[in-house]
Amino acid sequence: MSAAIAPRLLVAPAGILGAGLIFAAVAPGFLSLGNAASIAGQAWVLVLLATGQMFALAARGFDISVGAIAALAGTLAAMAANSFG
Repeated sequence: MSAAIAPRLLVAPAGILGAGLIFAAVAPGFLSLGNAASIAGQAWVLVLLATGQMFALAARGFDISVGAIAALAGTLAAMAANSFG
């Protein structure tokens, strides 16, 4: 990896770290274990979909149906929750 590419790879982690520090300064409960569990509970579906998409792209495939399937699953879950209470 050349030196010109290395700073570009640090932009996203630095941005996430900076946002975390700002949120921690503004909201004291941001770095709590309960908040981390809440964030993990809300993000696991996206992490699962992103992992599957990564494998499709790594195998030199191009799968654009992930978004459509996620939207369909969300719609069906909302309809089921509405019907069954």
